[in-house]
Amino acid sequence: MENANRLAVQPNVAEISGIFKVLGDETRILIIWHLFQNGEICVSELAKNLNVSASALSHHFRILRQEKLVKKRRAGKNIYYSLDDDHVVSMIHSAIVHTNH
Repeated sequence: MENANRLAVQPNVAEISGIFKVLGDETRILIIWHLFQNGEICVSELAKNLNVSASALSHHFRILRQEKLVKKRRAGKNIYYSLDDDHVVSMIHSAIVHTNH
């Protein structure tokens, strides 16, 4: 590896491992994919799209929020989720490009 491509500081291996563990679940990948494609989405709408119960989605979203991969917004009785920031978009895009390579 060239010196220019090396990180200046040692990565936080535990945090990185946690992110990859969370992303190791197919349902969570589908959730992230839908958010990547559609931006913000309501839990009930996503439940219909994925044919998954709202309670199961809530469990997955809790895990995704803990790793700061998604964020939520409440509007009345509805909860809307979106990707937390552009870093998440970049990770997902890189994974897609890598699998298609």
